[in-house]
Amino acid sequence: MPKKFVLVLVGLLTLIQGSIWASDNFIEPWQVSSLFGTTGSVQTDAVGSFINPALGATMPFMSTQMDTWVFADPRNLQSKSQWAYFYADPYMLMGLYSTNLPDNTNQIDVHLGFSGGNRSVAFGIANISVFNQQHSVNDYFHALQAGLLVRPIQQLSLGATFTQNYINSEKWNLYVDGGLRPFGSNLLTLFGAWSASDTFTDPNTQRWQAGVSVAPVKGFELYGKYNSAGSLTLGFAFRYGMLGLSSSLYSDKQDFSGSLTAGAGLSFVMNKDGFAMKSSSAAKSYLELSLGNLSAAPSFFNSSASLFTVLETIHSAKKDPAIEGLILNTTSLVASRSDLWELRSSLEDFKKSGKKVIAFIQDPTFDIYALASVADRIVMDSQGVLSFDGYVAGRGYYKHTLEKLGIGFRELKYFTYKSAAESYSRDSFSEADKEQYEAYLDSIFNATKQLILTGRGLSSEQFAILLEDNFLLSAKEAKTAALVDTMGREDAIRMIIRELSGKDYPVQVFGNGSLSLFQKGSMPMMSLMSTYRMTSQQQDIWGEPPHIAIVYANGETALQGGMNARTLAKIIDDLAQDNNVKAIVLRVDSPGGDAIAADYVAEAVKKATEQKPVYVSMGSVAGSGGYWVSMYGTNLYATPYTITGSIGVIASWFYDAGLNNKLGFSIDLLKRGSHADLQAGIILPYRDLNDAEVKEYRQWILELYDDFVAKVAAGRNMDENKVKELAEGRIYSGTDAVQNGLIDDIGGLQYTLAALKESLNLSEDVEVVIDEYPDPDPFTAFMEALGQTSLPKGNMAKLAAILIQGVSRPNLSPLAVGTGFFETVEPRIIQNGQVQALIPLDMIELYQGKESFGTVKF
Repeated sequence: MPKKFVLVLVGLLTLIQGSIWASDNFIEPWQVSSLFGTTGSVQTDAVGSFINPALGATMPFMSTQMDTWVFADPRNLQSKSQWAYFYADPYMLMGLYSTNLPDNTNQIDVHLGFSGGNRSVAFGIANISVFNQQHSVNDYFHALQAGLLVRPIQQLSLGATFTQNYINSEKWNLYVDGGLRPFGSNLLTLFGAWSASDTFTDPNTQRWQAGVSVAPVKGFELYGKYNSAGSLTLGFAFRYGMLGLSSSLYSDKQDFSGSLTAGAGLSFVMNKDGFAMKSSSAAKSYLELSLGNLSAAPSFFNSSASLFTVLETIHSAKKDPAIEGLILNTTSLVASRSDLWELRSSLEDFKKSGKKVIAFIQDPTFDIYALASVADRIVMDSQGVLSFDGYVAGRGYYKHTLEKLGIGFRELKYFTYKSAAESYSRDSFSEADKEQYEAYLDSIFNATKQLILTGRGLSSEQFAILLEDNFLLSAKEAKTAALVDTMGREDAIRMIIRELSGKDYPVQVFGNGSLSLFQKGSMPMMSLMSTYRMTSQQQDIWGEPPHIAIVYANGETALQGGMNARTLAKIIDDLAQDNNVKAIVLRVDSPGGDAIAADYVAEAVKKATEQKPVYVSMGSVAGSGGYWVSMYGTNLYATPYTITGSIGVIASWFYDAGLNNKLGFSIDLLKRGSHADLQAGIILPYRDLNDAEVKEYRQWILELYDDFVAKVAAGRNMDENKVKELAEGRIYSGTDAVQNGLIDDIGGLQYTLAALKESLNLSEDVEVVIDEYPDPDPFTAFMEALGQTSLPKGNMAKLAAILIQGVSRPNLSPLAVGTGFFETVEPRIIQNGQVQALIPLDMIELYQGKESFGTVKF
């Protein structure tokens, strides 16, 4: 007999033996409920999960609670009769309950289980083990407990727990309870319970209890209950911050003349702020936002890099009485202009609370400085340099490069401003392209200028002098020009804190601790202790709160890759049918691409608006196909820096104009059909389009354009002729798009959410759950993390890498991605001949200073 089988057999015999010797029954939920607390469906503490294992699923995400209780006769406190420990989080529960049996032996019931569901419908299951060494009981699988909790509305909670003995099927218990909140809050709760054991026919095994709970202030509860045996239980619970103190008194006679059992409990809670009195603000502090590369969507490995998370943190700090002010550390901050504007708007809102903002800058660009200008005080590194240089935009043109390579190019363009293919057909701006980008630059430059004038109290004349004569300023020059207030680093910031707040305050950190000015050392525990945690918004209200879903439509409009349009459309369809989701925010950051992919998402948005509001928040760019996916939204919002519009389609045709000959390739064909050889060739099609084929393409493009215009007119409730006046492929800044009716208002993601809540008649104090989709992909995040490596050290190796990758990669800016020739041409060749709703993102934004984009450094 194999050794492994013997071990398993011995283990099973041991368990069976334990079960046979287990003469004591499990502790029934009724016994626990009688001693302390309310009932299972009314409880908010971990104790309740011992009564009904479904309760944990109603707890806030990432929350935990641990309760410890001891019981004794109040007339003889030395006679401890029972003790208990309970743990619960949204997914798991554990409980140990020790009680004295009539023969003075001790029994410990151990519950271990799991829960799932939400705050409207939850379920749970737990295994019950029984231990009593004096009875030789070692029963690991004594009983199974299953619980169900239903809270359909804020006024009603219903629960049921069924416990079944594993060995003896005749041993079971059913516990059914419920609660009623007439005012929809925990101010007043009426509750009751009924229990039966082993039989429904014997009235002696059936019991009931009824009671009332009042919570006059948050964190304080008084309760009392009476049961069918004539016993009475009174108690209270006080919760302050993360700590709780509870007490109960149980009397087997209502006049307290019989036996008494008093209990005292201590609880430790994480992330359940809405259930407790706010802790003292004695430990006040400043909060440093230590930000690196700000991402548009949630990051699997670094959630603090998400724009939404940063904005929510600022909003949380605004309402947190323990936070005196913010320190904005911009040293390593990388973000698009649009995202920087959203960050600045959030800081403006933070200042409305009367709290202070301090900005630290090192080598700020024009945009980073515009962000920092929101601060009450700006501290600049004494060795830094400020680039007060304004904006410039240009395009890379590859017409002559294609000619030298022997690549032919035909631009199938029929709309004045649709310039996505001009990089290959021209060697300089067309008049129409220059016109639209001049207008865009004027719009965003004036927006940034106004931010700086307002933030620093400068005049237009002072601004002009700085821009034209003093564009590159040392820290000393910046201070003289009143662009910064103080030079220095950490000590200078602490001095400003004392100046603004009257005393020294410790500093907590949110974001990347390794970039922090204040988080010293590499001890993980020390870093954890100084890390800021947003407060939970969950309140002690029954039922699932309203959900708002944020759906990120990032990247090129493609069926696979980019924004993964098929998958994204299914997500939107599912959310539209989900009754818990009251509304959807579609966050768009896309230059367009495949019209079919864009239409997949647009149609899903259109159908969803028939069920619930779908508000669109545009990021850096939502043009062409990016506007297509947005146009059916209930309301559309953008930042002043958003590129949008570009209503039009374009196609292009690359073909062999000598490339194969230079490479020594040749081709010979047999065909059936005069157009069958259109895509034939080595590397590229071997020939250009003929007149008949150009005519076919033109008809296709014009039909698609008319369809695009008609959809915009329907989505925006505009006349088609008006849309055509605004279309022709022209781009608009967010500001200009509002004036032309293409979007509804200027505002970022938080503004969009606030407007959406208002439309749903949800006050700011109402708890709302924000869900983000699609879920971050861990594999993609891991591969991206692997790809963030530096170039090889040698100069020739660097040059080779750049030739492969294209020009030095700048970060995504509102104008463009500075891509190299191969990066720009390759996708066009792959998508050769496809009609696309695309805007030109090969514009190169030329920043001045140490971090100039497009510059090869050795």
